[in-house]
Amino acid sequence: MTMFGRFALIIGVISNVITCKRYMKRINDADGVEPVPCQPWTSRLSKMAQPNLDYTAPETQTQSVCSILSDMFSLGMVICSIFNYGKPLIQSGNSTSAYLKQLELVSYHLI
Repeated sequence: MTMFGRFALIIGVISNVITCKRYMKRINDADGVEPVPCQPWTSRLSKMAQPNLDYTAPETQTQSVCSILSDMFSLGMVICSIFNYGKPLIQSGNSTSAYLKQLELVSYHLI
């Protein structure tokens, strides 16, 4: 199974858990989820003072906003890296341009 096949399988499992109405309210409903402004990854700050860019949600990097859904994206990326032998799906090397290019590739392979 390819890396993207594993990712699609994990996303399918996560979406089944999220849509289970018997045990929990749907997490992916946008009701009550207020995005807050946050600092995107930048090369002007030390990388030790910032989150890992490979696990950062796209809206955090592109729009400078984050919410609980951004945390869910990051958690999903951690789960995918566990099943991908420790390698994240996006390997940007702390470069924002490489992050955006690889983000397009990941979304292209998932559609």
